[in-house]
Order: sequence, then C-alpha cells, then structure tokens
Amino acid sequence: MGGDDGDSSHSDATSQQEEDWDDWGASGEDADDDKAQSLFDNTVFPSIEQALTHDATVHQFDLAAYHAQVLHTAWLNEIVDT
Repeated sequence: MGGDDGDSSHSDATSQQEEDWDDWGASGEDADDDKAQSLFDNTVFPSIEQALTHDATVHQFDLAAYHAQVLHTAWLNEIVDT
C-alpha cells in the first residue's frame, strides 16, 4: 500500500500543476500579461514582437539570429565530440 500513497501524491501534484497552468492563461485579469519589455532597457511594448523588433533595431540584437547561432554551435560541438 505504501507505493499507492506515493503514486496518489504524485497524481495530486500533477493535477494541481495542470489546474494552475490552465488558470494562468485564462484569467485575463492583468492587461500587462501581453506586454513585453526590451531585453536591454526599460521600454515596454504591447507585444513580444514589438519588443524584439526594438531590440534588433536599437540595440543591434536579433534574438532569433542569436538562437540559430547557438543551435548551430551546439550542433557543431556535437559533431566534433563524436
């Protein structure tokens, strides 16, 4: 029976996490939820896309290009390591 208690506790925790996640996006109470701040200054924009465009033009940082570069570097490192 001891194993059942552990499984039940895990199931309860998982159910609570799922409920919390469902509630997170459904509330709509905070209008600030859709806003995004620049990665480099305190400017706040109505969308993530606008914040990323600002960072690319004002700060010369393209998050998508940086992400692609990091993935490419990781891929190259994986090839070299094998």
